[in-house]
Amino acid sequence: MTALELSDVTVQRGGRTLIEAVSCQVSAGELVGLIGPNGAGKSTLIQAIAQLIPYHGAMRWHGKPLEQLTARERARQIAYLSQDDRVQWPISVADLVALGRHPYRGGWWRGAGQTRAADQQAIEAALHATDVWTLRERASDTLSGGERARVRLARALAVEAGLLLADEPVAALDPRHQLEVMTVLRTQAQRGASIIVVLHDLTLASRFCDRLVLLNGGRVVATGAVERVLSAASLQQAYGIGAVMGEHHGQRYWVPWSVAPYV
Repeated sequence: MTALELSDVTVQRGGRTLIEAVSCQVSAGELVGLIGPNGAGKSTLIQAIAQLIPYHGAMRWHGKPLEQLTARERARQIAYLSQDDRVQWPISVADLVALGRHPYRGGWWRGAGQTRAADQQAIEAALHATDVWTLRERASDTLSGGERARVRLARALAVEAGLLLADEPVAALDPRHQLEVMTVLRTQAQRGASIIVVLHDLTLASRFCDRLVLLNGGRVVATGAVERVLSAASLQQAYGIGAVMGEHHGQRYWVPWSVAPYV
């Protein structure tokens, strides 16, 4: 069942077209990888879906135009994890993750200091899922870059949103935690969430994602099954590379291998 539908989405800024007529769909329970070279428009598209920047075209969430959702509805339905990992004040990890439950509270001050059982359960589950439970009492501004990345993902997971938008969530992580984070996203999709994740690692994208959308120059180069999107022609056109395909335990994966002339 289609959960998110984008039709001819275009983003223009400063007289430049950053995203041009992008159309795609994401089903409930699906993990879609958004890939492409630097400057392809991946982060811009994610921000547009999160309703953070203006755009032309149509976006529907379960048949309803996204822009018609109230601010509180959007905050509950869409969890957005940006690339920016700055922490502006020495808030504890547990309190930072708890911010993900703010859309379910009556207001910033109403009920301050009171945590419902459902909120506490969501917070603790997110802390465990991202392997930051032992950091819960640490000040967020004392964490390493990788620890911060996992804590910020925990905050997004605590929302328990139907749509999770994650912009390069594994960029600062070591190999073990990259695999763990992608496994967490895979699990969230299996539980029914719709997830769009921006990735540069084609091996992770090919292993964990159900489908891929390849952008270049703000346009869709290819979309669909992993095998179709990571074709030799598409990789050469978008990245100017050649890749090696392998198989392990019955699952195919792609590894960037050589520089090739752009098509």
